Amino acid sequence: MTNHHRSVISLQVNGVPHRLSVDNRRTLLDALREDIGHTGPKKGCDHGQCGACTVLWTAGGWCPA
Repeated sequence: MTNHHRSVISLQVNGVPHRLSVDNRRTLLDALREDIGHTGPKKGCDHGQCGACTVLWTAGGWCPA
C-alpha cells in the first residue's frame, strides 16, 4: 500500500493518548477496535445509520465511527 493512502492521527481514548498511522479508507471504528484494542464501540449496520458505532467527540458532540 502506498503512503498517499495513509495519514498519521493523534487521538485520546479514555484519557490515553494514541498516535496511529492509518489507511485513509478505514473507519474510526476500525482504528479503535483493531489498532487500539478498544472493543466497546460495536459495528451494527456497517453504514453509520443505526448508532451502534457512535463515539463521544472532544468538542462534546458525537461522531459515527
